[in-house]
Amino acid sequence: MDNNHPFFLIYNDFLMKRKGNLGDCTFFLSKYIYIPDSIDDNRIRLEVKGNEFTEERIQNELSLLEENEELAFHSKIRIKDKFYHFPFIDFAIPVNDWDFEQDFIRLKRIIPHIASTLVLFNSGRSLHGYSLRLLTRKEWIDFMGRLLLVDLANTDRKLIDSRWIGHRLMGEYSSLRWSNNSRKYLSEPSRIYNL
Repeated sequence: MDNNHPFFLIYNDFLMKRKGNLGDCTFFLSKYIYIPDSIDDNRIRLEVKGNEFTEERIQNELSLLEENEELAFHSKIRIKDKFYHFPFIDFAIPVNDWDFEQDFIRLKRIIPHIASTLVLFNSGRSLHGYSLRLLTRKEWIDFMGRLLLVDLANTDRKLIDSRWIGHRLMGEYSSLRWSNNSRKYLSEPSRIYNL
């Protein structure tokens, strides 16, 4: 993993800036095999306490992936006994087609409190968006619904991956891939810029 991997956003900009016991946080990850057009979401789920959430631990999980298996980080986080969500976005648009002015204005109109806090990653196929602004379950569902409204009606240009939203609402958490073990992508996710 290089310093542009999403692990470092979560570790440096969230976990290390928290006040209190790191063990009060529990992160959730999963191992899965992507099956196109499937509605199944079979995953091996992992729980990692904040004080165990290290570069070495994530490197180890990446090294243990089976053939074609990928590692994903989940939006759901437990802090003490309460659950929250990080707002994540799986964009449908390739990095080269991102129109900063048009797309950001659209996001800012639909998800105003999240858009200005997004950090974008090149996922190796499209863009992934991360925000560290924690949401309650109710706020997360509202956020996911708003994502469905980002794409303009009557256009073929799709900004948001709506199938991803469907899977994630069914799973009750968002997840974004942290690996490129299957080689179906051009690379592991890599940070490109903050909005």
